[in-house]
Amino acid sequence: MKRTKARLKINQILTGKKTNLRVVGCLLFREWDKKDKRFYYWEEWEITGLADYDSWVEYDHSDQTTVSPYEPIRFTQAIDPTQLKKGQSFTVSRTGRQGSRCSG
Repeated sequence: MKRTKARLKINQILTGKKTNLRVVGCLLFREWDKKDKRFYYWEEWEITGLADYDSWVEYDHSDQTTVSPYEPIRFTQAIDPTQLKKGQSFTVSRTGRQGSRCSG
């Protein structure tokens, strides 16, 4: 298993102009690619302190020039995954007015 490569550490404080963020967790993933016959690795770092919710930073070991930030989407209505049915569709949006259609 490889080690993490991003220059982040658990409990590290990231100082910004408007707010400070804290690194609270890290997952290192490994996936086997049958076509390439090799493992691919990437890291996902959990960051807190931005607008009262967790954000994630992804660092791909295959593409060491790209860091991808992610933040959760807050739904206007709660979605209960135990109630979803095959073929059911619903609209996902940030504002509740316009969004992407999802179906399962």
